[in-house]
Amino acid sequence: MVTGGSDGIGLEICEQLAAQKFNICIVGRTKSKVDEKLAALAAKHQVKTRAVIFDFATLCTIQDYKSKIADQVKDIDIAMLFLNAGYAQCGAFAD
Repeated sequence: MVTGGSDGIGLEICEQLAAQKFNICIVGRTKSKVDEKLAALAAKHQVKTRAVIFDFATLCTIQDYKSKIADQVKDIDIAMLFLNAGYAQCGAFAD
């Protein structure tokens, strides 16, 4: 499972794992983008895939994580979890 797996470093993690025949679950914000990346990985590497749509910038409670992530993957064995999704606010440290 890779959060933020539809672009950049997260996508490369997915690519490297799929090349080693790990099944891939991407947690991302945009369904169409996640589905597109998973379809490409499945076609290239013949692995199983799963999409979980979740926005860490707006959903941030334990209940959100449980109902929108954990409940959607409770039927699969997750061997590795890569927490790659990022959210940042810029400003002075004192603020």
